[in-house]
Amino acid sequence: MFTGASSEILSVYFPSAFGLMCGTIYLGGAALWRSKSQLVVGVALLVVSSLAPFAGQPTNILVMSLVGGTVFVAGAAASAIELARPARD
Repeated sequence: MFTGASSEILSVYFPSAFGLMCGTIYLGGAALWRSKSQLVVGVALLVVSSLAPFAGQPTNILVMSLVGGTVFVAGAAASAIELARPARD
């Protein structure tokens, strides 16, 4: 599939491609369930995945893991707070 692509190029491409796909899925979930926390997580993942390749070959993985991981932890905290609130009618 990626005949002729060097391993350096692929190590920049794949983490960002997976992040972009995950962010897109979060945007779909936000639209489906009208969830603001999923919207924020999806947009943040799209931004991080779009900017990480500019950090270069070994550093992009560090950016994706630290910033992307922080986005997921913040999203989990926001979801827990959202679920703990009493439902309003």
